[in-house]
Amino acid sequence: IQLTSLARVTDQASCFAAVGHHLVIGTHDGNLLSYTVNASKGTLVPALSLVMKKVLGRGRVKVEKVEILPFLSQIVTLCNGKIDVLDLRSLESLSSVVVPKGAAASVLGAAPQTTVSSFCCGFMAPLPRGQPDLREFRIVVLVKRRLLVYKIPDLSAPVKEVSLAESPLAQLEMRAGHCYMIFKKLYVSVSLATDELTPLLQFSPKTN
Repeated sequence: IQLTSLARVTDQASCFAAVGHHLVIGTHDGNLLSYTVNASKGTLVPALSLVMKKVLGRGRVKVEKVEILPFLSQIVTLCNGKIDVLDLRSLESLSSVVVPKGAAASVLGAAPQTTVSSFCCGFMAPLPRGQPDLREFRIVVLVKRRLLVYKIPDLSAPVKEVSLAESPLAQLEMRAGHCYMIFKKLYVSVSLATDELTPLLQFSPKTN
């Protein structure tokens, strides 16, 4: 999709996700834009049709991440430290991830850490051919040094919590029950079944 196709969009994009004929754009002022992508035979540039615009209601701050779940017809968003799940076609809000306060909140004078810095979605096992087993689907959110694992549709409490030795610089993705992320000196995978952390790559001062 060429950016010229979005020339009439006045909102400044901060992130996007695309699956099939669906394109969802998050903006710098906390909105979601839903488009259909129509690729006519013989044309190089697909036509984009704006279906709907949604104000997430998390303040006029940028949407940091959007992910489309085509098998559920849902969207997961991260905006202002909060995770929301919306219907893909109507952009109706379905639920929000509830983050428990954690052990830090029990310490006298300590502020609870409930701000989500990243998330990823995936299945606990490799996908078989045919219909995916939604019982194995998880949303994993990163809060400081905690990985909180949620099971759709109940996002009121995590089904599992994995403690980390330090806060990751970036949480990348989830594949087959493992969450991949970058620490200051390591690229690692964390097993969501056993909590085992496996270093995959060590960064040296000369590593770019």
